[in-house]
Amino acid sequence: MSTRLSWALFPLLSTTLFLIDTITSFCYAIYLFVYADRYSVKAYELPYNTWGAFIIVITFVSSFIINIITVLDRYDLSTLGTKQRVQKVLLCFVPHLYVIKACYRHMTGTLGDTLTLIETEWAGFTRLLQGLSESVPQLILQGYLVSFEVLRKGSTEYPSWVPVVSLSVCIINAAFGFTFYVVNKYYSQEMEKPLVWQRVCVALAAIFLLGGRGLAVGLMGSSWDMLWLALLGLVTIFLLVFVYWTAKVRGRRGGPFYNLNSRFALSLMETFAVAVPLKWTIIVTVPYLSLSVAFVVQRHQDPLDWVFFCVPVVAQIIGLLLVLVCRDVYRKAYSVLTFSVLPPKPEVIQPKTFD
Repeated sequence: MSTRLSWALFPLLSTTLFLIDTITSFCYAIYLFVYADRYSVKAYELPYNTWGAFIIVITFVSSFIINIITVLDRYDLSTLGTKQRVQKVLLCFVPHLYVIKACYRHMTGTLGDTLTLIETEWAGFTRLLQGLSESVPQLILQGYLVSFEVLRKGSTEYPSWVPVVSLSVCIINAAFGFTFYVVNKYYSQEMEKPLVWQRVCVALAAIFLLGGRGLAVGLMGSSWDMLWLALLGLVTIFLLVFVYWTAKVRGRRGGPFYNLNSRFALSLMETFAVAVPLKWTIIVTVPYLSLSVAFVVQRHQDPLDWVFFCVPVVAQIIGLLLVLVCRDVYRKAYSVLTFSVLPPKPEVIQPKTFD
């Protein structure tokens, strides 16, 4: 397959993964509604149809957040008229509107050979947001429910392939969005794409890290019946990273809203996937490994418990090793992203001297 053809199929793959991720999440919600109605089963004292509603709510709320951030990133609302501003805000309530528009423009532009770098950046940014702010929360919630089905109920008459497929697609879609964005940022720096093996390593590292971390959060919440505590730890990590970058912006005399969208995206990337310098990736990994330890402290009687403990731990270790292999790609990609987050260094005015 030629490079030209493979690059033309790339937006098609992006759109397909996005659609499959959305469809499988709704299928899982329907699955929960059906079996709640048929068997009156409960998970963690809540009926299945309530958990199905949570999955749908995550989809719509994250879609609204993605639309808002995309509008703020692409348009200067202060230059628009009142009617246009109201229109932009109302359109944010249309689920996945800007993700669909970006994917459509990415496909038509690539096939027509008229795609600009800015439009590719837009497609990458929206896919990153969709992957990390929608697929990852779905991954955590669905991992939480899958662990209930397997560990609490054991063998079940329900078709387990539905949640497993939905869970797997969430991981792959989130990893693809992250990889897409990193490759685009690398291209912005080097004006060439990373080597094929480097792109494969970036994608695999994202799959292992995002999958391992998402499952660690869900499993810890399921073992202690305290998903809220695991989510609180996750939010704390994100806020610490976000505050760090906000302080860096303030240090360069940037306002609180300076490049807020890029700061949000970078904080998501460093919370769920890879941070630069890479020592921060290792530091961020420690809390996720602690969640796995908390899981096995609570559940360790059955061999299956140890399997569920090992899966996220081993996945994160493999992910870290792959990150080290392609660290040069991350360094160059994140240098562009950091440049877009931080304001220019203030010029130091040298005092005049008089002889």
